[in-house]
Amino acid sequence: MKRSVAFALVASASSLAVALSAPSAGAVGLTAQAPPAASPDTPAQAADRLVESEPAILRASPKDRFLRHSALATKDGLNYIAYERTYAGLPVYGGDFVVVTNATGGVLSTSVAQTEPLSVSTTPKIDAAKAAEIARTQISDPAEVAAPKLSVMAQGRGRLAYEVLVTGADRGRESKMRVFVDAVTGEVAEKSDVVRDGSGTSYYNGPVTIGTSGSGTSYSMTDPARPGIRCGGQGGTAYTGTDDSWGNGSGTNLETACVDAMYAVSQEWDMLKSWLGRNGIDGNGSGFPARVGLSDVNAYWNGSYTNFGRSQDGQRQATPIDVVAHEFGHAIFQTTPGGSSGSNEKGRAQRVHR
Repeated sequence: MKRSVAFALVASASSLAVALSAPSAGAVGLTAQAPPAASPDTPAQAADRLVESEPAILRASPKDRFLRHSALATKDGLNYIAYERTYAGLPVYGGDFVVVTNATGGVLSTSVAQTEPLSVSTTPKIDAAKAAEIARTQISDPAEVAAPKLSVMAQGRGRLAYEVLVTGADRGRESKMRVFVDAVTGEVAEKSDVVRDGSGTSYYNGPVTIGTSGSGTSYSMTDPARPGIRCGGQGGTAYTGTDDSWGNGSGTNLETACVDAMYAVSQEWDMLKSWLGRNGIDGNGSGFPARVGLSDVNAYWNGSYTNFGRSQDGQRQATPIDVVAHEFGHAIFQTTPGGSSGSNEKGRAQRVHR
């Protein structure tokens, strides 16, 4: 007998929540609680229809709800539409999925990590305070423990757990450890450090470690310990990869240039803190992105990000540590009382010839 499921849609300009209720004997129903969109064939609507009509593909249970929270369109006309899952009102770690459509709304594929529908009690046997106490022991020098969040881990039929973020230091290095404490047994179900030191082969500095984000097979040249610091190409998006190893040491490789830039600005950030007590590049705990691949013998700061070009002969990128530090120095001046106005060097970008 074909399974049928009743759905309720809650639409807004930025997201769409889809609630799955218990199976019924009638046909699949769709109740809109907001005016329908003008176009019935957008990629997002096509993905929503898949969520409505194919709950088995999503490993859906009667207590699941889905929130459409982002859509990425590529220049080739593909659309990657991401959904988050909740179970009985609790966030599901590992329950998110992506629907891929073409430009006309045709569904091409889905990516669902969850292996089976959830069926788990949502009543914890240990309280949040105990979970916080257990989580703080997972790093050597905890400074702050965030309020535990009761959640469901998508392991088998589900595992009730507290998600706890513990910040501080672990064996001498900065740490932001995300810990999942089993809400029934009190054991640590899983933990991962948001702060990661990716390995990179730079052109100017040799093999170095840099701050990167990600896990598994998805990484980004985004430093989680230094907010705002990331590096990528001229489009402004951070470079990503399937592993946490970056660059090949070549003077013409742009990922290598980002290794040099990320390493240099991290050293500058740390120097400002240890020498001057300054909190970040802007003095308020944040920094700015870097771009590489500028088709010019130049490097500059534009008020929002740094941009690095190449040498005169095109065989090297303009990312030695002194040039990177200089351009981020403009950002420091701009965000320091007194500003960076005027015609002297602190108010101008630097042109380099190397």
